[in-house]
Amino acid sequence: RRKKEEEDKARILAAQKKGAELKAMNAIRQAQQKVRVAVFQNYDQARSELEEVLDRERPNLNDKAETIQNECETLVANVQKRIDSVKEQKRKEEDRKHEEVRKRQEQEQRALELLDELKGHIEDVEGRL
Repeated sequence: RRKKEEEDKARILAAQKKGAELKAMNAIRQAQQKVRVAVFQNYDQARSELEEVLDRERPNLNDKAETIQNECETLVANVQKRIDSVKEQKRKEEDRKHEEVRKRQEQEQRALELLDELKGHIEDVEGRL
């Protein structure tokens, strides 16, 4: 009978441990999803939340802790690359727009100079007539 009680206790403990692990995994997966869909405006917040959840839930991960940690590090690195790429594209687009504005201003200035030159030639010709 005592052996049966110990087995029941061990089973209950294992079930509680497994339940805590599943709860921890769900919390981490939710935080990972926030990082996965993050854009650069909310990326830092999502990454911080993932780190907090990992720190809080690490004791409940049992033997999966290292695997989950590596998985999260890979996810963060990949999302950081994506966000850096988007930032770079936006920067290039802004540079292109600034260059277009500069060229248009130069063309307008050149057009005004040519108009003044033409006006001077017209006055010159009219003065000769």
